Formats: sequence, structure tokens, C-alpha cells
Amino acid sequence: MKVGRKLTFKPELRFGLDGNPRAFIFWWRYKFLSERRFQIRAGAHPSILFASMPVNVNGVTSDKLIARRYIAAEIMPDFYITKKISVGM
Repeated sequence: MKVGRKLTFKPELRFGLDGNPRAFIFWWRYKFLSERRFQIRAGAHPSILFASMPVNVNGVTSDKLIARRYIAAEIMPDFYITKKISVGM
């Protein structure tokens, strides 16, 4: 989903085959430089990862869904050799 000309938002909601959530990732990406053959983009995302873990509550052990929060960032330079071939990190 575009938010303006240079900013994009891409949510990823991942679920397991059992229907439980596995991860919620919310990507925000910004195009800093967009020339004919060279492009620099930067992105960041907060995410929530879910895992089923045994938890002891009042002496009773049961599996509970635990959520872990993360934040990450990236910088992506791309050099376009041709219209369909690019080299980047």
C-alpha cells in the first residue's frame, strides 16, 4: 500500500497450519534516491513473533502462546544493469 509517492506500507500476517499466529510484521519502506540505474531504499519494521511454550501457573503446566516484540531496519542499494537485471545487497 502506497502512502504518498515514496513511502510504502506492507503488512505480513503469518499463520501456521493449525491456525495459530506465527508472526505479524509491518514493513515501512522509503525510496531515498531513485535514478535511472541506481536506487537506494530504507526500511524498518516492528514485528511480533509468536511461539508456543510450556508455562507453569500455580503449579499447573500448560502450553501458552508467547509473543516477542522486535524492531529491525534495512538499507537497500540497487544498481540496474538492464531493465530486468539488478545487483544489490
